[in-house]
Amino acid sequence: MRVLAAPWLAPLAADPPCGPDPVAHEAFAELRAEVQKLSAIATTTVDWAMIEARSGELLQRHAKDLRLAAYFTLARHHRAGLTGLALGLTIAAELFDAHPAALHPRQPRARRLITEWLIAQVLTALHARRSPLPAGEFAALEAACDRLGAVLRERLGDDAPSQRPVREALQQLAPLEPETPADDASTSAADTTSPARSPSSPLSSPASPAAPSAFSSPLASPAATPPAASASPTNPAAGPASSAPAAPSPVSSPTAPAAPASATAGSSAGPANLSPAANAGTTTAPPIAPVVVQTATSVAAPADLAQIDRFLDATDDALVHAARSLREAQPADPRAYRLLRIGIWLRLASPPPTRPDGNTAISGLVERDRAALDELAARQRWLDLLHRSENLLRTHRLVLDLQRHSAAALTALGPDYASAALALRAELCGLLLRFASLPGLRDRDGRPLADPETQRWLSEHVLPRSRPAATTPAAEADVDPAFWSELPARLRGDDREAALAEAQTRIDQALPQGPLPAQPGPRGGRPRRRRPSPRRPPLHRPRRRRRAPAHRSVGPPLLARCLAGAARSHHRRGQPAARDQALEQLSRLDAPTTAALLTELP
Repeated sequence: MRVLAAPWLAPLAADPPCGPDPVAHEAFAELRAEVQKLSAIATTTVDWAMIEARSGELLQRHAKDLRLAAYFTLARHHRAGLTGLALGLTIAAELFDAHPAALHPRQPRARRLITEWLIAQVLTALHARRSPLPAGEFAALEAACDRLGAVLRERLGDDAPSQRPVREALQQLAPLEPETPADDASTSAADTTSPARSPSSPLSSPASPAAPSAFSSPLASPAATPPAASASPTNPAAGPASSAPAAPSPVSSPTAPAAPASATAGSSAGPANLSPAANAGTTTAPPIAPVVVQTATSVAAPADLAQIDRFLDATDDALVHAARSLREAQPADPRAYRLLRIGIWLRLASPPPTRPDGNTAISGLVERDRAALDELAARQRWLDLLHRSENLLRTHRLVLDLQRHSAAALTALGPDYASAALALRAELCGLLLRFASLPGLRDRDGRPLADPETQRWLSEHVLPRSRPAATTPAAEADVDPAFWSELPARLRGDDREAALAEAQTRIDQALPQGPLPAQPGPRGGRPRRRRPSPRRPPLHRPRRRRRAPAHRSVGPPLLARCLAGAARSHHRRGQPAARDQALEQLSRLDAPTTAALLTELP
């Protein structure tokens, strides 16, 4: 395939090697206007032959540009099918690999959005194909996709779009094994009833949230973008602005992500726009099969776990892409951090297993990334630290040090980001409550997933703190019902003194040691506080200070004995009012002793 791509990869006789930016070229404006027809509300015909010819000519003679490569790839697919798609992907990959710095456009954000749009178009093209590919065509397309993914990971790093949806879509088009004639009838019946080939399956429909085409075109201009509400998901020819490239600019940044409504419409319109039937020069939109939500008819019916896994993978990627777009548009929105963590932990059913050496198979952070994060934190570049740590979470989902860096950045950014920091800690707390062993695991190189500083942050700010056990009341501590039920009879018998001594011992052991807490005041249970007296002249006679009550300075056991003795003394002297007052105070402090006194006193 690289041999076929050689005419478009040949170097230019210009300085710089990639030529000038093609935005100012007249042919580029014509290409942009033609590609914008993909986002038109009304049904329009796209001149794919013109797009292929003009973009190919500009690539060969004028400039090496990633946007031109994307235009050429899309046009080649419409004119030559998936073989043309493989050729276009090879051209884009080799151009990016040969000219990583000089290739137009040179802004990192513009490159990332262009590649995301290109991957979305590839997914739409693969989903439009319903039958398996021939072995040779499948091998060429798979090699081109793998090559593009490797180049994007090398040149874009953390900004590279995920290639997992492309791999999953390719597996659906893998060539079938040769079959014997005796099995043709059964194989045909199995193919018509297979849920993986069924167009009405909710897990294999092109309208699945797997398609990253739910994001805006990297080349769309604001003037050419219709309102999101005007895009109808039921009109296959009415592709929204979020699914087509538009006017690029060497200095302008791509548009913001489209609304979810337009994103859904774009993903449903993709197969119609990229149908290989356009070889004749027209883009007739085929009818799209409705998505039917099938309900289980039998509890014992076996589930297709492969489809469920593909659906979860697609949902994972969609949530991660949505979280990133939302975070870049509104960094203080807590939904961006909730969606990212829900997506990256969606398929986590158990902690990762450990190998015989005690490490897991998880890939940890490289020293370059750790040094970059520490440097950003030291320079207090909090927004850059936040974006870098959140982007690294896509490929390092269980490295808890990244969670600490993101939380530190959100906290330092001020009160506007407080709700986002709370959402981060809440999602992380839920994960650690399910898998408490994660902070103690190590990556494949033996480095812990949570360093000592991260573990301290988790214990202080993320995990719920254990509350101290409530103090057991004295009347309920070490209660022996049999002893207290037999105590009145023993007090009336001969072993009265022994019973009293044993009861007092039990009471002393149950009561807390030390002075009693302050007595509550009349207002809301708060203790009384004496207001400071105003300053008086030196010759003025000072007031007589009230002495603190005696029970404030003695311990509970001694106070109980004093009240019991006072009650006996008042009883012997014939002072029932004073006796009852002492018994009342004793009952608040020691109910068993009061009960024993009531039995003792006639």
